Amino acid sequence: MSPGVWKLQNVALALTLGLISQAAMPLSMARTTGFLVGDAGSLRPAAPEGADFTMAADGITIITIAWQDCFNFYGPGNFRLDMLTAPIIEDGGVSTTPDGTRMNQVTIPATFVDGCWYAEGFYRVPDEFNRGADANVPVRGVDIEARFIPQSGGPAIVTVFVDLVRPPVVFVHGLWSDSDTWAAFPTAAATVLPIREFADYGGAAASSSLASNKGVVYNHIQQALERCRRASIRCTRVDVIGHSMGGLLTRIHSNSALYATALNRYHGNVRKLITLDTPHTGSPLANLLSAIALDPS
Repeated sequence: MSPGVWKLQNVALALTLGLISQAAMPLSMARTTGFLVGDAGSLRPAAPEGADFTMAADGITIITIAWQDCFNFYGPGNFRLDMLTAPIIEDGGVSTTPDGTRMNQVTIPATFVDGCWYAEGFYRVPDEFNRGADANVPVRGVDIEARFIPQSGGPAIVTVFVDLVRPPVVFVHGLWSDSDTWAAFPTAAATVLPIREFADYGGAAASSSLASNKGVVYNHIQQALERCRRASIRCTRVDVIGHSMGGLLTRIHSNSALYATALNRYHGNVRKLITLDTPHTGSPLANLLSAIALDPS
C-alpha cells in the first residue's frame, strides 16, 4: 500500500471514530481530506478504489476532480491530473478551467482557502465518440489519474474511470407526418445509441405553421437530457436528425434564446444536426399553397 493511500485510509478511520471534529465545517462543503469528484456545486468524496462516471461524448460535458485537505495531513503541494489513455483528441482531456484547452496533463498548486488546502481541475469529453473503428461499439473507457504531491512525504493517488457513450439522438419528422416516419430508418433502431428520442407533432399541428411548432425541438431535447440523467449518463448536448420540416424547426430552435444557456455554458444544446430533404432555401410547394390561399380562384 502506498503511503498516500495509507494516510487517506487513516484519515477516514479518524473521522469515523470521531477523533477529528467536523463541528466547524461550513454547510457548503464537507471538510475532509481526500479527493472530491462530481459537479462543481455537489462534489462528493472519491472512494480509495476510484470513482466511476458515464458521460456522453458531446464535446462539452465535464466532471470536476478536486483535492481538499482540511486537516493539514498533507499540507501544501501540487494537484495533478493525467490522462492514462491517449491521444487527447479522441479521448477528451484535462484542463484547469471548464472550457480550457484539453491536455494530457495539468498541474494546479493547492491554495489555502477557508482553512483548507484546495485545488481542482476538470475532465472534458471528446467532440466525437467514434474514433473510426467504433461503429458497433456502444461504450468505451477513459481513465484519469488524480494525484496530490505534497512538498514532503508520499503522494495521494486515485483513478477516475469514465465510460464514454454516444450523445442522445432526437429524431424530428417532417410536415404532415409523425414519428412513424423513422420505423424503417436503420439509425433509429441502432442499439449503440443509449438514448433515442422521437419528437411527434402529428395531427392537426403538423399541418400548421413553423411558428406553431417552434417549441417541439426544445421540448424533446429536454426530454432526451432528462432521460440521460435518469440513466446516470452525464450529458449536455444532443444530436438531431431532422426530416424536411423537422430540419427547419431545429434551425429555428438554434436561433432561439433556449439554445445557448448557462446550462450548456453557452455552447448550445445541439452538438450536430443532420437534415434529410429539408428545404433550406424554401419550397415551391409552400409558394404554391400561399398563392392559392391568396387567390383561391
